[in-house]
Amino acid sequence: MLLLGKLKKTHLILSDNKQNSFSNYTNSLQQEFKPSQWETATIESTDCNAVVLCTDGISDDLLPEKQMIFAQELYSTYSDLEAEERKRDLKRWLNEWPVPGHSDDKTIACLFKKGSSQ
Repeated sequence: MLLLGKLKKTHLILSDNKQNSFSNYTNSLQQEFKPSQWETATIESTDCNAVVLCTDGISDDLLPEKQMIFAQELYSTYSDLEAEERKRDLKRWLNEWPVPGHSDDKTIACLFKKGSSQ
């Protein structure tokens, strides 16, 4: 999960720790809830411009140092588009994913605050 704050210092990335884990394994789908496997944060909604959620089919293809840039570009490109245009372009973009042979599911959910593009 990537959070774009109003100020650069309030940007935030929350992700799961994939070290020593089985490929394609999702902790949140386990039968037993284990708080140690979760990273959480509480923020004021007034301090947030966008929240971007991605499945590992997207996030695993991003270099760690490029994750925030990805969210910022997504926000600046799509936050002011009409819903139908945004939906059409994102479907095309996901279908043409640039990593050859990567067939994992690619799901993205974005919450953008209107009128606050960076």
